[in-house]
Amino acid sequence: MSTTAHLGRVLPLLLALFATLGTSALSSCTTSPDKRVLQYLNQEGYGKRYVGNIREEAYITIGDLIQVYDEFDDEWIADAEVEVDGTVFLPQLGSVPVAGMTRSELESYLTQRRSELFVRTSVKVRRMQLGPRYYWILGEVTSGGGRKALTEDLTIFDAVMLARPDATRANAGRIRLIRADPVDPLILHFDLRDMLAGTTGDSSRNYEIRENDIIVVPPTFMTQLGNFIAALVTPIGQVLNGLLGPLLQFARYERISDGTNFVGF
Repeated sequence: MSTTAHLGRVLPLLLALFATLGTSALSSCTTSPDKRVLQYLNQEGYGKRYVGNIREEAYITIGDLIQVYDEFDDEWIADAEVEVDGTVFLPQLGSVPVAGMTRSELESYLTQRRSELFVRTSVKVRRMQLGPRYYWILGEVTSGGGRKALTEDLTIFDAVMLARPDATRANAGRIRLIRADPVDPLILHFDLRDMLAGTTGDSSRNYEIRENDIIVVPPTFMTQLGNFIAALVTPIGQVLNGLLGPLLQFARYERISDGTNFVGF
């Protein structure tokens, strides 16, 4: 049988095999998510159970400390820490869910709960000791990126300058501020050069930093190219080192055995 005739018989079989594999791959990609996975998917915002905008009004979350009292009952004063399930234990009321509430919401809710037991009651929050809230800064920064405590009134310019962007690796013109959401994520772009001395001084895009914001300082094109080349070269170097290392050790052993030892070898 000629080579051409043989290829004529094999080629359709190969095409059919590739078509089958392609169909299987596409079907695996379009398969609907497992129902067990769907119930765990985040439905809103960053993904935490208790969220708010602390820049507008303080809210309570896990680990915070509160002190409450009743204006009509001098003996009812309680200090409590918010447990991991979002509740506090209060005298006469037992376990009460409070995480996620603001001061005014907590006062209204506790007053309503105590009104079921007493005719005259008005609960007030004397003290809220809140734990730190956090934002993230990632990418080409020199002071160590990662999670940062939001302990003051910060803008994106403040946060980036505190993290010290790398002068040679950071792309200062394409910084991103991400407010994650599963439905409508918000990505804001910021050019650090707009705020630096000697430029326009335009602060219109100097966004305020909120809890759970993610700031990304990307690399320049040349940095990306260098990283790409390094990623290609490093495995080759590791392979060569693995192959040549034993040979060099063997050659050194042979020279020492026969009495010849070259300097630096």
